[in-house]
Amino acid sequence: MRFIIVFFLVGIALAMNAQPVEMVLWPDGVPNSVEHEIEEAVRTNNDVVTHVSNVSNPTLTIYKAEVEDNRNTPAVVICPGGGYVNLSIKKEGHDVAKFLAKNGITGVVLKYRLPNDEMQKNKTIAPLQDARKAISTIRTMADELNIQPGMIGVMGFSAGGHLAATASTHFESDMYQIDEIRPDFSVLIYPVASMKPGVTHMGSHNHLLGKNPDKTIEIQYSNELQITTNTPQTFIVHSFDDGAVPVANSLRYIERLTELGIECEAHLYKSGGHGYGMLPGHTDSWPGLLVKWINTLKN
Repeated sequence: MRFIIVFFLVGIALAMNAQPVEMVLWPDGVPNSVEHEIEEAVRTNNDVVTHVSNVSNPTLTIYKAEVEDNRNTPAVVICPGGGYVNLSIKKEGHDVAKFLAKNGITGVVLKYRLPNDEMQKNKTIAPLQDARKAISTIRTMADELNIQPGMIGVMGFSAGGHLAATASTHFESDMYQIDEIRPDFSVLIYPVASMKPGVTHMGSHNHLLGKNPDKTIEIQYSNELQITTNTPQTFIVHSFDDGAVPVANSLRYIERLTELGIECEAHLYKSGGHGYGMLPGHTDSWPGLLVKWINTLKN
């Protein structure tokens, strides 16, 4: 009943205005949690929240597509980056969702749990639990939000790109929910696709898996090794001079997608570094290219 009430209130808010609406992701209790006294922390700039850490109560913020005819549109669940230690929730979350909404695509910012042994029973699965729940929640609300139920994608930046890639390659482990949790397309922006030392971003690796994980779990979360013919069509952006997350993460993911005949559009820039989001510079063409790509997809 509580879930129905949440949906009802969100529907009223969306009908009344075009302002973003925030909703609790797990209204009936967050799974895989332990009692703790750690408080959520934020960083601000000019009174605007730019980063969030110590997330214990995940949320979705919905920016409904701005279309005059109220037609059904695609939607994208956005996973901000931050090395699995914080979320760059403005630059790689809300700013992106606003851009998508203005271009006829519903943007949904996922404030997901970050791996923390003091806050979760199993820290490694916590972000993926939230991503899966976000995808299934938006699919459940498709009619209410005027979303095409077969055009719900997942997007991630850096470590958020790892989460998006994990959500795009690990859904087959739960065959009972596969139709609910499988994204219809993926968008990976300078992603940490792999967990293999020498390729991965070691900060993300250590926060998610620990400093000395078993090699089996490193392979399990090296998403370029988990791609199957059921992995969704993918849009990838990376820069060759990325000093934080080697471009090899994207190149290996692209190679495997290509081997299996999965549609992939990649934009690899000569320069740009890391963490640029949609900021002006050498890489600022990708958001427009992404909108064009999404609009060519078939559900």
